[in-house]
Amino acid sequence: MKIIRRLRYLFRQRAIERELAEEIEVHHQMSGDPRSMGNMTRAREEARAVWIWPWFQSVWQDIAYAVRNLRRHKGFAFLALAALGAAIGIATSLFSVYNAVARRPWPVKDPASMVKIFSTDPRHIRSGAVGGVGIVEYRYIAEHTHAFAGLASLRDEPVRFGFEPFGKASWAELVPGDYFRLLGVGMQFGRGFLAEEDRIESPEAVAVLSYTFWRDHFGSDSGIIGKQAHIEDLPFTVVGVALESFTGTSEGAGRYDVYLPLPALLLLHPAESWPRQVLSNAGFCCDSLIGRLSPGVSRVQAAAELEVLDGQFRAAERLEGRATFFLAGRFWITRAARRRK
Repeated sequence: MKIIRRLRYLFRQRAIERELAEEIEVHHQMSGDPRSMGNMTRAREEARAVWIWPWFQSVWQDIAYAVRNLRRHKGFAFLALAALGAAIGIATSLFSVYNAVARRPWPVKDPASMVKIFSTDPRHIRSGAVGGVGIVEYRYIAEHTHAFAGLASLRDEPVRFGFEPFGKASWAELVPGDYFRLLGVGMQFGRGFLAEEDRIESPEAVAVLSYTFWRDHFGSDSGIIGKQAHIEDLPFTVVGVALESFTGTSEGAGRYDVYLPLPALLLLHPAESWPRQVLSNAGFCCDSLIGRLSPGVSRVQAAAELEVLDGQFRAAERLEGRATFFLAGRFWITRAARRRK
């Protein structure tokens, strides 16, 4: 009943205030004692508090005052509303990115055990400059690690399909042969990549299409498996179509259109020397690296092992420097528990 009474006051404020003033005046006249009602203003405030919360009335008055001032100064009002709109837009965008990156799990099997791996030179750790790991070092770590059940080096590459106009590019993610197995992700149709399709000495022109790209550009053709799609004027055989629910492991909100084996970089740029450097030069850095922790291995232990393997790799390849590693997941970033002296 109190809430109903206070809401009634909110919408009939003037009439109730008038009735209240008349009632107080009647009591004042009937008492015959000028001092019987005390301070009339205080009496009205105490009676008003019965009808509505004082703080709510104060807020309501502040809002009304602000609206009146904005109406008088329309130029300032426009700038204020524009600034407020921009601030809300920025905040919404930041939250959308945060939600996509930090709160939403990767669409893979057991996402809690998946981590993204960053490295940095300890001398530059305060600057926040971080990178990934070179492909040659990634292969060394993948061969010698015990802390990870699997690792995958990832590389973004703009590509153009034969049916796309000049200047229009799709996005490919170049991945190792065991990428889909590592993630525990099946196929809508066909298969993922094979180990023999991940050899630098004999790159294979095979592709896995994303579900959305297959639907939008190949008309949901379930017979696409085994057919060819021209990418950068080369015929790539489509071996699989990813699940509709799989949107990749990138931090961004966008999806990849096609997945290619890492060695396919040589096929996409046959006349250039840098792809071979990327794939076979031990000093090249860096590409993105993700991994799945082995059962019972903590992130701190995994980061510490990465530092040890990095030291071994650099010593074997006679590379200077050392790296500190960070493991990032949905809600956390962990670095190695100790630094090598």
